[in-house]
Amino acid sequence: MSGQLSNVNNEGIKHLLGNRSLNSGVAVRGTSNAADTKYGTTINYILNGVYGSKAATESDISTAIFLNEDGGTITHDSGVPATLTNVALPDLKSCKYLLCYNGTIISVVQGAFYDNGSAVVYPSCPPGYVSFYVVTLVNTSGAAFTFGATTLATGGIADSYENVSVVPSRNAAA
Repeated sequence: MSGQLSNVNNEGIKHLLGNRSLNSGVAVRGTSNAADTKYGTTINYILNGVYGSKAATESDISTAIFLNEDGGTITHDSGVPATLTNVALPDLKSCKYLLCYNGTIISVVQGAFYDNGSAVVYPSCPPGYVSFYVVTLVNTSGAAFTFGATTLATGGIADSYENVSVVPSRNAAA
């Protein structure tokens, strides 16, 4: 049939057509643990062309699975694979973190590090996941910062939240 996702040959277009959040989850800093993030309303979504919903929850970033943009175990530009969590955000750097969902668990895609004041590029959502929200961190604390292990209320850490349907343009500024 011509109206099926399986007939779309371009994987990028297939992903955009078949995977998206349908409403804002109202993402904010966690309340029971300030190292975490949460969304306050149920998120309705389409994953591989099928409707679903994820109830409001606080995401435990300390135990989250960090993925690379292809959906595999995260490996950073340095070539160093993360074993349990993410790589710490260095002082005077900024980064975007995409929280995404595969129908079972919420995972995190850590973007690249950029000098503060530079444009910060969005990470891509891996195949088989739907984008929920993006957390942008700007570190001026004087020390490295590990998302999920250190409280977001740390002095010198600015956190902002964007609710997304799909990942915005990769050229957006911080």
